[in-house]
Amino acid sequence: LAVLSVALALGCTLATAPANGVRVETLGAVFDREPGGSFAPVPFVVTNAGAGSVFLAPCGERVMAAVDRWAGARWIQYSGDACPAVFSMAPLELPPGSRLESVRGIGEPGRYRLRLGVMAAASAPTEWSAVSAPFELR
Repeated sequence: LAVLSVALALGCTLATAPANGVRVETLGAVFDREPGGSFAPVPFVVTNAGAGSVFLAPCGERVMAAVDRWAGARWIQYSGDACPAVFSMAPLELPPGSRLESVRGIGEPGRYRLRLGVMAAASAPTEWSAVSAPFELR
C-alpha cells in the first residue's frame, strides 16, 4: 500500500510538472466551434519558466501541438500535428522568461489537452511532454 501511494504521488507530480520549465496554458477553459465552421480555434501561450533556453517544435511561425482526448478513464492521442514541407521546422528557441502565443484547431466536442514538443537543445530529441490543463470543446 505504501509503494502504491508513493507511485501515485510521483505519477501525479510528473503529470502536472512543466517539462523543462515549459508551461502550456490555453486562453480559456471552454471553446466553441466557429459559426458555420468545422473546428474551434484553441489559443494557447507557451512560457519558459526554466533557467535555460528550450526549443519548441514549430511549423513556420506556429508552435506545433499534439491533442489528447479524455476517453473514459485515460488520455489518448486524438491528433498529432503536421507541417507542410514549405514551412520551416527548424527548432524554435524559447529563452528563459519568454513566452509565445499560438493556436490549434480542434473539430469535435469533447474534453482535451494540448501536448507540445520540447527539446533541451536544438539537436536533442523532441519530447512531447509539456501538457496543458484540460479544456472543453463544444
